[in-house]
Order: sequence, then structure tokens, then C-alpha cells
Amino acid sequence: MQEDLNSTKRMHTRQRKILPNARIIEQDGNHEDRLRRYLWCKAPALASLDCLAIDGLYGLADNEIEHVAYEEGITINGIFVVLHGDLIRPYSGYTAKGMYDKHGGCGMHGHTHRGGNHLRKDRSGVYGWWENFCLCDLNPDWIRNPNWQQGFSLVHFTKDRFWVEQMQIINRKFMYGGKMWGSGGKKRK
Repeated sequence: MQEDLNSTKRMHTRQRKILPNARIIEQDGNHEDRLRRYLWCKAPALASLDCLAIDGLYGLADNEIEHVAYEEGITINGIFVVLHGDLIRPYSGYTAKGMYDKHGGCGMHGHTHRGGNHLRKDRSGVYGWWENFCLCDLNPDWIRNPNWQQGFSLVHFTKDRFWVEQMQIINRKFMYGGKMWGSGGKKRK
């Protein structure tokens, strides 16, 4: 677990170095929330220690990273919600529909570790929810053959609208703007 925390701190340090002026926000997911709930239920005397809060464990202040609690969410331009997500459905896009049914409006979540979307149009406009892939190891030691896909999404905003582009990463490569990006790289063990 300590190596995972150290790896996360190193990632945040790299992000800040590459993007020195960017607003970076860390939003808790179900694993961070599980730690918080465990401490409050099983070790309440330890729950108040700053070093055991996510901010302290990830060293967020060291890299000027904002912290948002699990399922608090981030709303962008008053029209697009970003959540970790707390639903899971068996197929790509089904969870996006579940999130639309639960929250309405438009947004994105990442809990499923795969890409997909659900779109709806009615008299008031076009709405959608997107599942936002993952960038994690597709073969972790704690689950066999997960239905996950690596990738990322770009969301372009204007004052009153947005557009979502989803890029799936396959064998460390993805297509964007008609060009292949990435590399074969060395296989990790």
C-alpha cells in the first residue's frame, strides 16, 4: 500500500511539473472512501490524524492540488458534472445510462474503468453521460479478467455547451486528430 501511495505522490509531482499553472483537482473514489469509512468505524481515534486523511496520504498540498470528497462532484460551467461514480452495470454504456437516470443532466464518471456513453434528446435539448475509461493496470493481482479498457476523454467547453471526445488506448497507442500517438514501449511485469 505504501508503494501505491508513493507512486501517486510521484504522479502528482510529475503532473505539477508538466502543468505548473493548471488547476488540478483530486476527486476521491470508492477506494479512498473505503479507507475513510474504515477509520471512522474501526479506528475513530486515528481518523482525525492529518497524515491519514487523503490530503496527507497523497501529499496534495505539496503540489497545490485541490481535494474533492467522494461523490461530492465537480460542476463545470453549470452544465456538466464530474463524479467518480457509484454504479456499475455489466456492459459499456449501461452504467452511463444508470448515472443519467440517477442524476439527470450531463456528466462523466470513471468508476467502471471502461468507455461508453448514453445520449438522450428531448424538447429541452441533448443530454448525455459518459463512462471515462481508466489508465490503470488492466491485469491487477486482485481481480481476474476485468472488463476494463484504458483510455481518456477530452471535454471541450464553450460558455453554454460542451463536446466530448473519447480516445481508447490499445497496446499503448491511441488515435487523435487522424494521427497515431503513443508507443509500444517496454512491457511491464
